[in-house]
Amino acid sequence: MIQDDRESLHAQHWISDEAQTLQSLKLDQTEKLFHSLFDKEAHDELVGKGFRRLSHRATQAALLISLYREEPILHTPFQVLKTLTEIDENLSLWRYHHAIMVQRMIGSKMGTGGSSGFHYLRSTTSDRYKVFIDITNLSTFFIPRQNLPELPKEVRNRLGFMYSSPPSSATQSDNEEETGNKTSGSGERVSEQSPGEPSEASL
Repeated sequence: MIQDDRESLHAQHWISDEAQTLQSLKLDQTEKLFHSLFDKEAHDELVGKGFRRLSHRATQAALLISLYREEPILHTPFQVLKTLTEIDENLSLWRYHHAIMVQRMIGSKMGTGGSSGFHYLRSTTSDRYKVFIDITNLSTFFIPRQNLPELPKEVRNRLGFMYSSPPSSATQSDNEEETGNKTSGSGERVSEQSPGEPSEASL
C-alpha cells in the first residue's frame, strides 16, 4: 500500500521537488509506524518518546477490532472505540469554541490565569491534548476491505458466538442404557441382567 503511494507521488510531475521530498519523508515515517505494529521494541520506543500511549498489545487489539468489526462478537467493542474517539472530538470542539469566545472578548491580551490567553487556548485543540489519539490514528493502518486476510475457521467460529448445546434428557437416557446402568424409582442404581439369569437375591 505504501509502495502504491510512492508510485502515485512520483507520477505527479506538477508537484515541486521540495514538496515531493517532504511527502516522501512522511511516507517513510508512515512505513516505520507500520513496522512498529509487529515490533514491540519499536512500539515501546514510540511510547517512550510520547508518540504513543496505548501498549503494543492494546494497539494490536484495537486494530483487530476496527478491521474485523463486522464479526458479531466485535460489534460492541467497536462501538466502545467509536465512542472514545467521539469524546475526544467533542472535547476538541469545546476547546476550540472556548478559544474563539476568549478571542472575541479579550483579543490577544493575557488570560486571567496568567496564561497567554487565546493563543494558549488555541494550542489545546492540537492532538497533544487528545486522550484517545492512538485510537483515532488507527485509520493510518486501515487497508481496503477486499485485501483483508480471511480469518481462520477456528478464529471465525470463536468470534461468532459459536457454542454447543447441552445434551437433552433423551440423549442422557440413551447413554445410560448403553452403559447398562439405570436408576430405580427411588434413585438407586440397578444393573440389567439377562432373562432367566438368577439374581443376587435368589442366590
